[in-house]
Amino acid sequence: MANDTVYTGRRLPGREVVIAISRRDPSDGLLTSSGEQVRHRVKHSPDGMDWGHGGAGALDCARSLLIAALGPAAQCEACGGRRRVIVHADPDIGDTPYDPAGEKPGPCDAVYDCMACDPAGGYRILPYEAFMHDFVAGWNDDGWQIGRDEILAWLARHGVTAARNPGAAGPAGLRAAKGGPEAEDSLLDPAVRSRMALADAEDLVTDAIAGGAGMEVVERLRDEAEAARDAFDADSGR
Repeated sequence: MANDTVYTGRRLPGREVVIAISRRDPSDGLLTSSGEQVRHRVKHSPDGMDWGHGGAGALDCARSLLIAALGPAAQCEACGGRRRVIVHADPDIGDTPYDPAGEKPGPCDAVYDCMACDPAGGYRILPYEAFMHDFVAGWNDDGWQIGRDEILAWLARHGVTAARNPGAAGPAGLRAAKGGPEAEDSLLDPAVRSRMALADAEDLVTDAIAGGAGMEVVERLRDEAEAARDAFDADSGR
């Protein structure tokens, strides 16, 4: 079944840009706004996304669209989007994503930066520069539309699929963190850890909606985000 998610870019007065997320009704082809927008995933352009050229704003626009289309599958497989992994002393355990609010490294384990991901957000390495040249640089100020199906098909031609294999880290995919093992993060204040977990949970909800995930998945992630908020409220004394 074709995915019905459509991204529409338009420029507002003052040259601010938005990319709205809509759903296309398969029966009549009409678009209905989801009320959501593609989030700017900042890497090259802190001033925002843009299109119609090959600059920093266009690169961030391309990258943000690819991340939105992939949804949760945009997260790095090796570290689960955490950007760091635990390298266990026991080789039978393998390497696992490092979550400062969850599993604690053992006394002989080490925490390393993940070499398999884009460090700006913990995402998979994506061919967004090529996508920018193929699409974004050619879009004009009058606005544009592109379907999630078209983006996913383009990604597939470039060797990227929405399939995930979480926890696929290995020694070749790691680099030592500048400060060495960082197990001291496990000593973070509980409120800080729970706030980080809440931010991650809320990001998953947004990414799922932007990626056209089914309502069952979105509702489950919303429940998890609500539980994370309750934990944060409890840890922070609210």
